[in-house]
Amino acid sequence: MEQRRVQCIDFGISPYRPLWQLQKRIVAKKLKSVTPDFLLLGEHLPVYTLGKRADNANILKKESFLEQMSIPVYRVERGGDVTWHGPGQMVCYPLFGLKEQGLDLDRFVDLLEEAVIETLKAFELEGAREAGMRGVWVKRMKIASIGLAVKGWVTYHGLAINVSPDLSFFDWIIPCGIKNVKMCSISAMKKEPVSVAKVKAVFLEVMSRLFHLEICPVNAKDGNKINNNGSNLLLTVL
Repeated sequence: MEQRRVQCIDFGISPYRPLWQLQKRIVAKKLKSVTPDFLLLGEHLPVYTLGKRADNANILKKESFLEQMSIPVYRVERGGDVTWHGPGQMVCYPLFGLKEQGLDLDRFVDLLEEAVIETLKAFELEGAREAGMRGVWVKRMKIASIGLAVKGWVTYHGLAINVSPDLSFFDWIIPCGIKNVKMCSISAMKKEPVSVAKVKAVFLEVMSRLFHLEICPVNAKDGNKINNNGSNLLLTVL
Protein backbone atom coordinates (compact mmCIF):
# COMPACT_ATOMS: atom_id res chain seq x y z
CA MET A 1 0.00 0.00 0.00
CA GLU A 2 1.26 3.46 -0.92
CA GLN A 3 2.27 5.63 2.02
CA ARG A 4 0.40 8.86 2.68
CA ARG A 5 2.42 11.89 3.69
CA VAL A 6 1.50 13.50 7.00
CA GLN A 7 2.97 16.68 8.48
CA CYS A 8 4.03 16.12 12.09
CA ILE A 9 4.33 18.99 14.55
CA ASP A 10 5.86 18.38 17.97
CA PHE A 11 4.55 21.37 19.91
CA GLY A 12 6.42 20.58 23.12
CA ILE A 13 4.49 21.78 26.18
CA SER A 14 1.69 24.23 25.42
CA PRO A 15 -1.48 25.63 26.95
CA TYR A 16 -4.53 23.82 25.62
CA ARG A 17 -6.39 26.69 23.95
CA PRO A 18 -3.84 27.53 21.22
CA LEU A 19 -3.71 23.92 20.05
CA TRP A 20 -7.50 23.68 20.12
CA GLN A 21 -7.74 26.77 17.96
CA LEU A 22 -5.01 25.52 15.64
CA GLN A 23 -6.88 22.26 15.08
CA LYS A 24 -10.04 24.12 14.09
CA ARG A 25 -8.11 26.33 11.69
CA ILE A 26 -6.46 23.34 10.03
CA VAL A 27 -9.80 21.54 9.71
CA ALA A 28 -11.36 24.64 8.13
CA LYS A 29 -8.44 24.81 5.70
CA LYS A 30 -8.74 21.13 4.81
CA LEU A 31 -12.45 21.50 4.11
CA LYS A 32 -11.79 24.32 1.61
CA SER A 33 -8.76 23.03 -0.28
CA VAL A 34 -6.32 20.17 -0.75
CA THR A 35 -4.29 20.35 2.46
CA PRO A 36 -1.95 17.76 4.03
CA ASP A 37 -2.94 15.60 6.93
CA PHE A 38 -1.36 16.55 10.25
CA LEU A 39 -0.24 14.90 13.47
CA LEU A 40 0.17 17.26 16.42
CA LEU A 41 2.05 15.80 19.38
CA GLY A 42 3.05 17.20 22.73
CA GLU A 43 1.99 17.90 26.29
CA HIS A 44 -0.32 20.48 27.82
CA LEU A 45 -0.21 22.65 30.87
CA PRO A 46 -2.87 21.43 33.33
CA VAL A 47 -6.39 21.67 31.90
CA TYR A 48 -9.73 19.91 32.12
CA THR A 49 -11.79 19.40 28.98
CA LEU A 50 -15.39 18.30 28.62
CA GLY A 51 -16.80 16.58 25.55
CA LYS A 52 -19.80 18.16 23.86
CA ARG A 53 -22.28 15.99 25.80
CA ALA A 54 -20.29 15.67 29.02
CA ASP A 55 -21.92 16.09 32.42
CA ASN A 56 -20.58 19.09 34.36
CA ALA A 57 -21.22 17.14 37.56
CA ASN A 58 -18.28 14.89 36.66
CA ILE A 59 -15.98 17.75 37.67
CA LEU A 60 -15.85 17.31 41.44
CA LYS A 61 -14.12 20.58 42.33
CA LYS A 62 -15.82 23.96 42.31
CA GLU A 63 -15.05 26.36 39.48
CA SER A 64 -13.65 28.90 41.96
CA PHE A 65 -11.18 26.32 43.28
CA LEU A 66 -9.94 25.46 39.78
CA GLU A 67 -9.60 29.16 38.97
CA GLN A 68 -7.53 29.60 42.12
CA MET A 69 -5.33 26.70 40.96
CA SER A 70 -5.06 28.32 37.48
CA ILE A 71 -6.53 25.25 35.78
CA PRO A 72 -8.88 26.22 32.94
CA VAL A 73 -11.91 24.17 31.91
CA TYR A 74 -13.04 23.99 28.27
CA ARG A 75 -16.05 22.38 26.67
CA VAL A 76 -14.95 21.20 23.24
CA GLU A 77 -16.30 19.44 20.15
CA ARG A 78 -15.02 15.91 20.81
CA GLY A 79 -16.99 12.95 22.05
CA GLY A 80 -16.52 11.50 25.50
CA ASP A 81 -16.87 13.08 28.91
CA VAL A 82 -14.37 14.92 31.13
CA THR A 83 -10.63 14.35 31.18
CA TRP A 84 -7.44 16.01 32.37
CA HIS A 85 -4.37 16.91 30.33
CA GLY A 86 -1.06 18.01 31.78
CA PRO A 87 2.71 17.54 31.84
CA GLY A 88 3.81 13.93 31.65
CA GLN A 89 0.86 12.98 29.45
CA MET A 90 1.45 12.61 25.70
CA VAL A 91 -1.38 13.94 23.57
CA CYS A 92 -1.78 13.27 19.86
CA TYR A 93 -4.17 15.11 17.56
CA PRO A 94 -4.55 13.38 14.16
CA LEU A 95 -6.10 15.74 11.63
CA PHE A 96 -6.81 13.20 8.91
CA GLY A 97 -9.12 13.07 5.93
CA LEU A 98 -10.90 9.76 6.51
CA LYS A 99 -12.00 9.36 2.89
CA GLU A 100 -8.43 9.84 1.68
CA GLN A 101 -7.28 7.33 4.30
CA GLY A 102 -9.95 4.87 3.11
CA LEU A 103 -11.29 4.52 6.66
CA ASP A 104 -14.59 4.82 8.45
CA LEU A 105 -14.66 6.29 11.95
CA ASP A 106 -14.91 2.98 13.82
CA ARG A 107 -11.91 1.53 11.99
CA PHE A 108 -9.98 4.74 12.57
CA VAL A 109 -10.56 4.56 16.33
CA ASP A 110 -9.72 0.85 16.34
CA LEU A 111 -6.36 1.68 14.75
CA LEU A 112 -5.67 4.45 17.26
CA GLU A 113 -6.31 2.00 20.10
CA GLU A 114 -4.06 -0.54 18.41
CA ALA A 115 -1.33 2.11 18.09
CA VAL A 116 -1.48 2.66 21.86
CA ILE A 117 -1.47 -1.09 22.57
CA GLU A 118 1.57 -1.65 20.35
CA THR A 119 3.35 1.33 21.89
CA LEU A 120 2.79 -0.13 25.35
CA LYS A 121 4.29 -3.44 24.19
CA ALA A 122 7.58 -1.63 23.61
CA PHE A 123 7.56 -0.86 27.34
CA GLU A 124 6.63 -4.44 28.26
CA LEU A 125 3.08 -3.51 29.22
CA GLU A 126 0.00 -5.37 28.02
CA GLY A 127 -2.67 -2.94 26.90
CA ALA A 128 -6.26 -4.10 26.50
CA ARG A 129 -9.66 -2.86 25.41
CA GLU A 130 -12.72 -2.86 27.64
CA ALA A 131 -16.04 -3.90 26.10
CA GLY A 132 -18.28 -0.97 25.23
CA MET A 133 -15.69 1.68 26.11
CA ARG A 134 -13.08 3.43 24.02
CA GLY A 135 -9.51 3.80 25.25
CA VAL A 136 -6.83 1.40 26.49
CA TRP A 137 -6.45 -0.26 29.90
CA VAL A 138 -3.59 -2.02 31.72
CA LYS A 139 -4.66 -4.45 34.46
CA ARG A 140 -8.19 -2.94 34.38
CA MET A 141 -6.80 0.58 34.97
CA LYS A 142 -7.13 3.19 32.24
CA ILE A 143 -3.88 4.36 30.72
CA ALA A 144 -5.08 6.05 27.51
CA SER A 145 -8.20 7.98 26.53
CA ILE A 146 -9.61 8.71 23.08
CA GLY A 147 -12.07 11.47 22.20
CA LEU A 148 -12.58 12.58 18.61
CA ALA A 149 -14.53 15.07 16.57
CA VAL A 150 -15.23 14.73 12.85
CA LYS A 151 -16.25 17.48 10.46
CA GLY A 152 -16.72 16.78 6.79
CA TRP A 153 -14.86 13.49 7.23
CA VAL A 154 -11.87 15.31 8.73
CA THR A 155 -10.87 14.16 12.22
CA TYR A 156 -9.60 16.33 15.06
CA HIS A 157 -9.06 16.13 18.81
CA GLY A 158 -7.52 12.75 19.57
CA LEU A 159 -5.88 10.63 22.22
CA ALA A 160 -3.85 10.93 25.41
CA ILE A 161 -1.41 8.42 26.91
CA ASN A 162 -0.46 8.75 30.57
CA VAL A 163 3.33 8.46 30.57
CA SER A 164 4.50 10.04 33.83
CA PRO A 165 1.86 12.58 34.93
CA ASP A 166 0.71 13.53 38.41
CA LEU A 167 -2.29 11.19 38.50
CA SER A 168 -3.82 12.99 41.48
CA PHE A 169 -5.41 15.50 39.08
CA PHE A 170 -7.76 12.72 37.99
CA ASP A 171 -9.06 12.56 41.58
CA TRP A 172 -10.79 15.89 41.00
CA ILE A 173 -13.03 14.47 38.27
CA ILE A 174 -14.88 11.30 37.33
CA PRO A 175 -12.55 10.46 34.41
CA CYS A 176 -14.41 9.87 31.16
CA GLY A 177 -17.61 9.82 33.22
CA ILE A 178 -16.81 6.27 34.39
CA LYS A 179 -17.45 5.86 38.11
CA ASN A 180 -14.78 4.04 40.12
CA VAL A 181 -12.36 3.97 37.20
CA LYS A 182 -8.72 3.94 38.24
CA MET A 183 -6.14 5.75 36.12
CA CYS A 184 -2.56 4.57 35.68
CA SER A 185 0.55 5.55 33.76
CA ILE A 186 3.47 3.88 32.05
CA SER A 187 5.90 5.06 34.72
CA ALA A 188 3.64 3.93 37.56
CA MET A 189 3.18 0.48 36.05
CA LYS A 190 6.89 0.12 35.29
CA LYS A 191 7.85 1.55 38.68
CA GLU A 192 10.54 3.60 36.96
CA PRO A 193 10.73 6.94 35.12
CA VAL A 194 9.76 6.89 31.44
CA SER A 195 10.10 10.02 29.32
CA VAL A 196 7.41 11.44 27.07
CA ALA A 197 10.07 11.86 24.36
CA LYS A 198 10.73 8.11 24.33
CA VAL A 199 7.03 7.29 24.10
CA LYS A 200 6.58 9.82 21.26
CA ALA A 201 9.33 8.16 19.23
CA VAL A 202 7.81 4.69 19.62
CA PHE A 203 4.27 5.93 19.00
CA LEU A 204 5.23 7.68 15.75
CA GLU A 205 6.91 4.54 14.43
CA VAL A 206 3.79 2.51 15.24
CA MET A 207 1.47 5.11 13.67
CA SER A 208 3.59 5.13 10.53
CA ARG A 209 3.29 1.36 10.19
CA LEU A 210 -0.39 0.94 11.08
CA PHE A 211 -1.66 3.86 9.00
CA HIS A 212 0.90 3.49 6.18
CA LEU A 213 2.23 7.00 6.70
CA GLU A 214 5.31 8.87 5.63
CA ILE A 215 5.73 11.17 8.63
CA CYS A 216 7.32 14.50 7.73
CA PRO A 217 8.44 16.59 10.73
CA VAL A 218 7.60 20.30 10.67
CA ASN A 219 9.84 22.56 12.73
CA ALA A 220 7.64 24.68 14.98
CA LYS A 221 10.90 26.21 16.34
CA ASP A 222 9.60 27.65 19.57
CA GLY A 223 6.54 28.57 21.59
CA ASN A 224 6.35 31.98 19.93
CA LYS A 225 5.01 30.19 16.87
CA ILE A 226 1.86 29.25 18.77
CA ASN A 227 -0.24 32.20 19.87
CA ASN A 228 -3.71 32.23 21.38
CA ASN A 229 -5.50 31.27 18.17
CA GLY A 230 -2.80 29.14 16.59
CA SER A 231 -2.50 31.45 13.58
CA ASN A 232 1.25 32.05 13.67
CA LEU A 233 2.08 28.36 13.62
CA LEU A 234 -0.54 27.72 10.94
CA LEU A 235 1.13 30.21 8.65
CA THR A 236 4.42 28.34 8.98
CA VAL A 237 3.00 24.93 8.03
CA LEU A 238 0.33 25.59 5.38
